[in-house]
Amino acid sequence: MNMVSVGKKSALLASVMLIVACETGGSGGTAQNTTVNPLEIETGVLTIAQPELDWSPCDRGAAINRGAAIECADLLVPMDYSDPNGLTISIGIARSLANPATRQRTMLLNPGGPGAGGIGFLETFVRVADIPNSVRESFDFVSFDPRGIGRSTAVECNASSLVARDSYPTTRADIQENLELTSEYAQQCYERVGEYLRQLGSFNVVRDMDEIRKALGLPQIDFLGFSYGTRLAALYLQTYPQHSGRFVLDGSMTPDPGLVPLVQGSLIPAQRNIETLADACTLERLCVPDDFLEQLQQRVNSVGDGPDSYESDLLLGILQFASTSPGFESFLIDNVSAYLQTGDIDELENVFGMLGLDESIVSIGDFSVATYIGVLCSDDPTRPTSESVAALQVPWNAESDLFAEANYNIVGICAGWPESVDPIPRIATNQAPASLVIGGPTDAQTPLVFAEQMAVALGAQMLFSEHDGHTTVFSGLNRCTDSAVEVFLTTGALPAFSRCSSSPSLASRNALAVRWHQPSLHLPW
Repeated sequence: MNMVSVGKKSALLASVMLIVACETGGSGGTAQNTTVNPLEIETGVLTIAQPELDWSPCDRGAAINRGAAIECADLLVPMDYSDPNGLTISIGIARSLANPATRQRTMLLNPGGPGAGGIGFLETFVRVADIPNSVRESFDFVSFDPRGIGRSTAVECNASSLVARDSYPTTRADIQENLELTSEYAQQCYERVGEYLRQLGSFNVVRDMDEIRKALGLPQIDFLGFSYGTRLAALYLQTYPQHSGRFVLDGSMTPDPGLVPLVQGSLIPAQRNIETLADACTLERLCVPDDFLEQLQQRVNSVGDGPDSYESDLLLGILQFASTSPGFESFLIDNVSAYLQTGDIDELENVFGMLGLDESIVSIGDFSVATYIGVLCSDDPTRPTSESVAALQVPWNAESDLFAEANYNIVGICAGWPESVDPIPRIATNQAPASLVIGGPTDAQTPLVFAEQMAVALGAQMLFSEHDGHTTVFSGLNRCTDSAVEVFLTTGALPAFSRCSSSPSLASRNALAVRWHQPSLHLPW
């Protein structure tokens, strides 16, 4: 959903993220317990023989934790685990050490994405997160740039054909043209990157995670994953249960690997959050909820019907923010309702500028569009057609007329992408150790139902957390949830309750400040 101005459109492409989905994908899978494509008998021996990790201050390294700079190291892994003697790539790892006198365990972290780097995230995490002292004192924190990102043999491709797509396709012809542009990007990217492009999927990232465990000399590793990081957590729990420690999945994805159900699940919660925005209308604000929604729908239909424009990009960008960041209704309503009354786009520009939507809201580290697509299209082997995308119009518009068209480009993102060599099945296991899955009622990126499904798939404890928006752990948005996670991580004891009522801490920050761990799954561009 972005700007006719290439500069602004590119900025949103790289900085504004959302979750949406498409039709059934993946390779099916069953509810039986399996390990996923085991390629070797598990040992503590690294797949690629190499010296011990050589830790040194990270290049980016202004972040300070407990008096010491974040340290980085590089680990060699196979590009293709089915050919361990073939080409290798490098995985960048970062760590923040606890006091040796109090250290007990090691926690691996992933911020989400896919396509988001973990090294910059770790630097932000140790400075910004409301981490309980008991966790800070007990854990070494470790994160990594997943393959294709930042310090880990990065992948970048020219995204100009993606930027050229209509961000609000309303006709079959629009959809077809967008799929052709997406296919052009895929072809150019494959010509540039080669076979590595097909080796970026979640299976390989999970294998890389286990190589990190081996390199750290650990029999087990704990894990805190946000958003897409919950897919990595679930796959690791399923594939390496014997090496899995205490796992927390915050803002969980669905166990289904397909893009369509992933995107479709976001439509109703996104629409509901816009209805909450409408509820902020009063006669004193020169608007009422029913009129606001009707005018908003008419304006979106009007500006979205035709080529992208500066106005459409501003409006759609603000609506995306409102749908995924509940809690800003009183801040947004005056400018948006004034715009609907007058058509003055200065009202939208004011909101855009105040929210910083033309820039990266919070810099959490590296992000790669090519890797983002590569992961999704490795995990889900289906490839869209104009017929399959157009077939979504009626059911999706019934769920959200505002957001249906804005999400067609996401479910079309694998058009022209090379065939998946490592798709993931629907996640299901009965051998995973106890884990904690967290979901929130207003999350439009990974809806609550996804967390409920994932908890069942893993045999995990589900915790309903009342907080605004996406993800919550150690953000200060819910003291009860943070306390439950603290106890689980430090003692292994799961909560005796399944619901945390709203209880923000005094230290909680506004939603812009706390979203340091929210590079979500899908870019609505």
